[in-house]
Amino acid sequence: MRVNFRFLHVQHLPDRVFPDPGFAGDRTGFTALRGGLRYQELIPPGPLDADASCMLGTDPFRAEMARLWREACGGNVFLPSGALELRNLVVFGSRGLLLDLEHKVALIGGAMNWGIDYACYYVTSAPPECAAVLHEDKNGFALDVPAEIPAEPRPGLLMMSPGQDIYGHWLLDYAPRLLLASLMHGPATVRFYFHALPPWAPPVLAAFGVPKAAVETAPRSLFMRYPLAAMPSGTKEGFRVPRPVNRMAWLRLKYMLLEMPLAGAERSRLPLAKRIFVSRSRWGSARTISNAQRLEQLAVARGFLPVHPEAFSLPAQARIFRAARIVLGEDGSGLHNVMFAEPGCVLGVISVLDRINLWHMAICQHLGHKLCYVPAGPAADGARTVDEAAFHGMIDVLDAAAGG
Repeated sequence: MRVNFRFLHVQHLPDRVFPDPGFAGDRTGFTALRGGLRYQELIPPGPLDADASCMLGTDPFRAEMARLWREACGGNVFLPSGALELRNLVVFGSRGLLLDLEHKVALIGGAMNWGIDYACYYVTSAPPECAAVLHEDKNGFALDVPAEIPAEPRPGLLMMSPGQDIYGHWLLDYAPRLLLASLMHGPATVRFYFHALPPWAPPVLAAFGVPKAAVETAPRSLFMRYPLAAMPSGTKEGFRVPRPVNRMAWLRLKYMLLEMPLAGAERSRLPLAKRIFVSRSRWGSARTISNAQRLEQLAVARGFLPVHPEAFSLPAQARIFRAARIVLGEDGSGLHNVMFAEPGCVLGVISVLDRINLWHMAICQHLGHKLCYVPAGPAADGARTVDEAAFHGMIDVLDAAAGG
């Protein structure tokens, strides 16, 4: 059957941006969709901190990043940090877009770990048999839904999400959500439904007490009904990353990883240097910087040791970054590892103007680090290029902040 869905931004529900059937409650707890969705706050979020003093430098780009940070932290927004109970909703696809067929809505927003841009992309890239069409106003979509949808009778936590196969999202998103999950079920063992697990997932799950036997990754139907399910909420909205849940989760992850044993062969090759350059030379990037190799060479000449995080287990990466006092590299998931550093570490981010990323700023502010940005601007041929003098200038700033 052909169904027209509208996107329902769960964050907007407590503020009543638009009427919704069956809504009752406030930001600490509410019910919507006539009981199909229930939210209960587990860790009260503290106020956002617009202070950008951990951002180093005096250049115009630094000033613009500080302005964007203040803007991100402004406004009276609902920052989720709790449990979501779901009744009779349908999961669409491997990333777990939640559909309410009765009210013809698709649930998105930070609370669901779904942004509107990704939701639009997800719909337009759906399998052909769905005949999915995004509405012109991008506020919804049409989709062919089968008349009979298989149901999963066993209750559990839905953990599928857009970031499930991206390393950085396991640090930014999954760690805080797994902390909330532990508060939801206490010492009881519950079922965790994932689509698949990337290689770095097992130590993250172990850090939050999730046993292997509790994880389900069996193939699922494109449409799957979950009559009785729940999920830990997302814990950020855009670049808004509230305390204390994220800081609590990142510190727990760090210290649990540091307790995990390493194989002797891996331990013997740990690059425990105080100045590391996070290299993407073996990884590749859709955000290619034309002189990235040259920047790595310049960093090496300035005393940095190139590190390829993907060559190490997650417990080993925690040890590598804990030993570092200055971390430098191209914007990407590898730089999120700065959360494993000790307070006072200094981070240098090689940024691209068409992908402004303030999550590093949030990590550094929460954990007591400093950071500095240098932008890659377009060269005459249109390629992204970092000015070498500006790059050296950023390293000077990092050195000064780190004490030499």
